[in-house]
Amino acid sequence: MTVIREKQSAGTDTLGGERGRYVRRLAHGMIMVAALYYFLPDDLPVTNLPKWVLAPTAVMLVLVAERVRIRRSMYVPGLRPHEMKRLGSYTYAVIGSAIVVLIAPAEVGVPSIIAMAWADPVAGEIRNRGHSEVSAAITSVATYGAIFIIISVLIETDLAPAAILAACLAPVAVASESFDIMGIDDDFTMQVFPAVVGIVLWALFLQ
Repeated sequence: MTVIREKQSAGTDTLGGERGRYVRRLAHGMIMVAALYYFLPDDLPVTNLPKWVLAPTAVMLVLVAERVRIRRSMYVPGLRPHEMKRLGSYTYAVIGSAIVVLIAPAEVGVPSIIAMAWADPVAGEIRNRGHSEVSAAITSVATYGAIFIIISVLIETDLAPAAILAACLAPVAVASESFDIMGIDDDFTMQVFPAVVGIVLWALFLQ
């Protein structure tokens, strides 16, 4: 079932209060580490295993860790109260990143992962300061688009296709933030939905 949800502020409903809020923001930004996958050799050093095994391995490790945390009711600063007995948002982030790196080319995956990692916390801070949802959405779209273009240029994607991707994917990412699909966290949807759109655009028109 899909419903449109109202985003919550991470200020007063985050375990650990203000400190927990900043822990959550920082952890969210660290999602961008997943983009390093694209720069690894196809066969991993020492083990000679194909690098794609890192994605399912990361998912399995975080799921095992989450099972332990939930069963033991472990306190983790930055979690929201409702996440104490369910998967934390970072779990969905890892799953989303794993899917993106496996299905998307670097021209789509690298900038979309990094842009999402920071656009969502920026929007959260705007909400936390009492600004409207419209202001948060506009800021999030602008942040996502700017980061997407900057990262695309840094990885030597031509500016024109990078700008087209940014213009198309930024609103998709921000819109994905507002949909609750069977309780799946937006740290998943904000990565996977734009990536799918980007893959189609890249394959059909931009590469």
